[in-house]
Amino acid sequence: MLLKQPRSFRWKRAFKQKIMCTTKTKKLTSPHFGFFGIKVLETGKLQYHQIESIRRILIRFCKKSSKLWFHPIFSVSLTKKPSEVRMGKGKGKFDRWVANVIAGQILIELENVSPLKAGILFKKICNKSPIKLCFLRRIL
Repeated sequence: MLLKQPRSFRWKRAFKQKIMCTTKTKKLTSPHFGFFGIKVLETGKLQYHQIESIRRILIRFCKKSSKLWFHPIFSVSLTKKPSEVRMGKGKGKFDRWVANVIAGQILIELENVSPLKAGILFKKICNKSPIKLCFLRRIL
């Protein structure tokens, strides 16, 4: 089961989408729910296994004392044809779900975590993610 898998689609094989940066997402400068947040600095795609590895780091490090919010939604399906197959004969089989992330979007929010622990977590998460991230603290 995916972290946030789409409920249902009319067709499983979707068109390839262009990821465009909108003005609405750039206005989000601080976390809404938690005290600490991780913000995306580049537009790109996050695969399920990348987000799952980030989630496992957070759960192992924070235990049950802190609260977590994950905002990426896996809504784009990618297809792949097997190697050494002739051209034509359709698009290919469903391969994996991908989440489109836009620059300025808040990816993860944390609460009830000390600032020192949050900094260590951020360094570990940056090593796992393929895109540039920024660590945020809510302004009161």
